[in-house]
Amino acid sequence: MDKRREEQIKKHNTSDDPNPSLFEEYYKRIDDENIDFSRDYSDKSSNRHLHEPSKEEEELTWERMHKLTPEERQVNCASCGYGNCRSMMMAIG
Repeated sequence: MDKRREEQIKKHNTSDDPNPSLFEEYYKRIDDENIDFSRDYSDKSSNRHLHEPSKEEEELTWERMHKLTPEERQVNCASCGYGNCRSMMMAIG
């Protein structure tokens, strides 16, 4: 097994460096410098709000969605991920 492993390393190691670990020096530097990769997150969900479009903006958005009639605007298939067509229109508008 070790012989096969050595043969494969030799076969696939294209660098002149006999060390098969390409990132060993990089990882050692990171460890030596004690770099802190932690992150802090804060809840910003309270900042979410939707712009209430004017009637003209609404109509333009419905046209862009190819929903020209009131019937088409009430399909509510939810295939877009919104619960209804109006919610999607509001998100776009």
